[in-house]
Amino acid sequence: MVDQIDWHSIDIHPQKWQDENYGTAWSRRVWLDAEPTQVELTFAPLSWANVNPADAGTRHVISAGCRILYDPDALLVRLCEAIGREIEHANRRDPC
Repeated sequence: MVDQIDWHSIDIHPQKWQDENYGTAWSRRVWLDAEPTQVELTFAPLSWANVNPADAGTRHVISAGCRILYDPDALLVRLCEAIGREIEHANRRDPC
């Protein structure tokens, strides 16, 4: 997968990568040479984006921040919105 990206066209070169297993989802973390930067690409079945209910691991990933690259059925958009509402609701109850 990392070899299939045309890194040279954007003048960035992956230095190393490692796979991480999160149960339902797995990620490939890639360290780049342009800056001390890393990118994490996560892959999961559609069920990972279930909002009724979202599991704790999914909630943590989304609340920590994510950028959706491909979501043709808007499943991740709905998940992000649902978790955003949960966070807003929790912040109203506990303003500290």
